[in-house]
Amino acid sequence: MKILAVGDIVGSAGINELKQQLKGIKEKEKFFPFLEYHFYIYTKDGKYVISTIDKDYEGKSFNKLSRAGLVDDSYIVSVIICKHCNDYIIQIENCEV
Repeated sequence: MKILAVGDIVGSAGINELKQQLKGIKEKEKFFPFLEYHFYIYTKDGKYVISTIDKDYEGKSFNKLSRAGLVDDSYIVSVIICKHCNDYIIQIENCEV
């Protein structure tokens, strides 16, 4: 998997599954006309290693992985979906470590 540049907007892979997970969140519907989901991806030498939504991530943290020398950088991924028209964007931003 290639890490995109900070601020890149990417395609729709897995977006239908994400929409299903976010569907019906009533507190979001009361205040915002969009749904938003965040997760982190971790890299080593600019190459993808793991994300916080991977099943293998359970019981791990960035600090544990970093101390073990397995990761050296992190990115927050934001998925934002319009409730009315289903347009979406995916943003990737580098986190200061």
